[in-house]
Amino acid sequence: MLLPTTTTKFSAVFKDAAGTAFDPGGVLLVLEAPDGTRTEYVYGEDIQIIRVTTGSFRADINLDAAGTWIWRWEALGTLKAAHEGKLVVRETMLQGV
Repeated sequence: MLLPTTTTKFSAVFKDAAGTAFDPGGVLLVLEAPDGTRTEYVYGEDIQIIRVTTGSFRADINLDAAGTWIWRWEALGTLKAAHEGKLVVRETMLQGV
């Protein structure tokens, strides 16, 4: 499990029906914090999303609260795709941290 203030690497690889990696017309990462706050990161607009290679993208995000975080990658444009999941950040056992 992760602790608050942990920088977490979110990654996505977009492939077409034949299994070939492709760069979408746009890439969106939506992150929902435990309190329900949603933040959207857009490739080309937000520095958090980095293109690694064709079809492969990464975002390094600081998760600053304990609880369940939900994430969703979306490929925008002619070819559409999405992938989502969740992870849990646990509270620290140290007092005052």
